[in-house]
Amino acid sequence: MTVLIPVVRFDRSGLQTSRLALGLSRIHYLSSTRERQNLLARAADLGIRHFDAARSYGDGLAEAALGRFLSGRRSSFIVATKFGFAANRLIEAAPWAAQPIRALRSVVRRAGLGSATYPMLTSTSLRTSVEHSLRALQIDYIDILFLHEPSLVRLVEAESLLAEVGRQKSKGAIRFIGLAGGWMQTVEIARSLPALADVVQVPEGDWSDAELVPDLTFGVLRRGPQSVFEGTLESGLVLKRLEEALHRRKNGSVVVSTTRIDHLDLLASVASGFAP
Repeated sequence: MTVLIPVVRFDRSGLQTSRLALGLSRIHYLSSTRERQNLLARAADLGIRHFDAARSYGDGLAEAALGRFLSGRRSSFIVATKFGFAANRLIEAAPWAAQPIRALRSVVRRAGLGSATYPMLTSTSLRTSVEHSLRALQIDYIDILFLHEPSLVRLVEAESLLAEVGRQKSKGAIRFIGLAGGWMQTVEIARSLPALADVVQVPEGDWSDAELVPDLTFGVLRRGPQSVFEGTLESGLVLKRLEEALHRRKNGSVVVSTTRIDHLDLLASVASGFAP
């Protein structure tokens, strides 16, 4: 099966990337290095040129898996990662302990016993996160560095953060800075601090055409929090949602997350028909 996914150019940044992006928030659900590498390789074969990671995805495993895949072919892909939530230090240092720690964490969250923490987004945390990401990804630069679930409340040092973004761009560590999070919070930041909004990524179901047209959307397939306990969605519904998302704008991309190659094939077949 050969699928050619069209390339688009984002309106704000001019960045060219594939119409479909593979989100790596679920890749740690795959139990082996081989499975993870096979998924990434299949995405590339289908024409996906955009990979969406984060420091927190798989507690560092997503970036590590992507870094392994990118070896020797960095220039062929768009690499996006995020800062704002750190990887669990114990899991990142001792991957063999990941399964029991994550299982316990999921049970605690489902029981409503744990609360998510939202650390401040500072110049220091950005610089540290970029250094960690570049090492994990084994690359020299990041195409898009997103603020992960940003809000004005978390931007307590906006001026120094913007200065650090400028330094990172100047030295070539990042090409673009972006916002990846809730619709209302993203709109507020884009209005007051437009220099942080080179690229905008929000939930597909939340954005309004009248306000701010995003470059990328996520949450198209599953409209709710991801969990290891969640069931399988009906394929017809998934493909319908993807078609609707692609129809909404011609110069945007959709981030999809899956661990199954057969599902990825179906999604790619839909995206292949949506040239700008």
